[in-house]
Amino acid sequence: MGDIIHPFGGKTLVFETEFCGRKLTIETGKVAFLADGGVLVRYGDTVIMGTAQVSNQPRPGIEFFRC
Repeated sequence: MGDIIHPFGGKTLVFETEFCGRKLTIETGKVAFLADGGVLVRYGDTVIMGTAQVSNQPRPGIEFFRC
């Protein structure tokens, strides 16, 4: 991807390392601008996008960490 200007002024960060003989790249600030968080993870020929959305108020009846 070329240079992307974040529409809301966020920073673009790129982290790279080698893992088990392949390049691992994690990029944030380039996708999912309306989500609270979004990353592109590249490992070899595989690319995934992960996003997260949060709320400052809990939803009644939703228990994520239920035993």
